[in-house]
Amino acid sequence: YLSGLFDAQALIRSRYIESAHTADAGTRALLALEWRELEWLCGAAFEYMGFRVAVTPPGDDDRVDVFARSEAPGLRGLVVVQAKK
Repeated sequence: YLSGLFDAQALIRSRYIESAHTADAGTRALLALEWRELEWLCGAAFEYMGFRVAVTPPGDDDRVDVFARSEAPGLRGLVVVQAKK
C-alpha cells in the first residue's frame, strides 16, 4: 500500500503541481483549500477514477475522511483515506 501511495503522490505532483504551467497556480490552489474542501477533493479524485465514494461527516481528526470502494474486476477493494492538510 505504501508504494502505491508514493506512486500516486508522485503522479499527482508531476502532473498537476510541478509542471511548468501549473506549478504556482496549483500550489496556491491546494494551499488555499480548507480542510473540508481537501476531503471533498480526495473523494472527487477517487470518484473520477471510478470508485464509489462516501465522504464522512466532519468530526475529530482521528477519523476516516473518505471511503472509496471499487467493484471493477481485478480492482475490487476498499480505500480508506484520512486527509491531512
